Amino acid sequence: MQCLFKPLRATAAFVLPALLNISYAGDLATGKDFGPSDFSPASGMTAAISQNGASNTAEVQQYGMQHSLQLRQTGTANEFEGAQHGNGNTAEIVQLGSGNVVELVQSGRANAARVVQDGTGHQASIEQAGHANQINVVQNPGSPNLWVQQHGNGTTAKVIQY
Repeated sequence: MQCLFKPLRATAAFVLPALLNISYAGDLATGKDFGPSDFSPASGMTAAISQNGASNTAEVQQYGMQHSLQLRQTGTANEFEGAQHGNGNTAEIVQLGSGNVVELVQSGRANAARVVQDGTGHQASIEQAGHANQINVVQNPGSPNLWVQQHGNGTTAKVIQY
């Protein structure tokens, strides 16, 4: 599958989830470094990650304000790479099984993505650019790979694969 963005590197904020299974990331700086804090409570960004199983990975970048990400990985060797740019983008990702991959890029504001992968070896690559786009993806056992681009404003997509 073609990657929509360059691979992200894990940071110290994501070493902790491997030890505790759940994490909320925030800016650890007590003052402003070079401008507004990227992850300060004032910007309202959250990333909640729950991992159960072995070799699950999550790499997240959030830029802007008011982004929300919820990720639940249960199984083995599931992968998530995500980037949220702009304001007020939300994502809920559930990976059950093994070897599932989700790549998500959200640019703009008020975009919403929900992806559920249930089974083995699913791949979903989603790009949302614009404002108020929505996508709901369900990949069940035996589903093919999926690549979706939503560009514009107010588009809606629902994909169920069996």
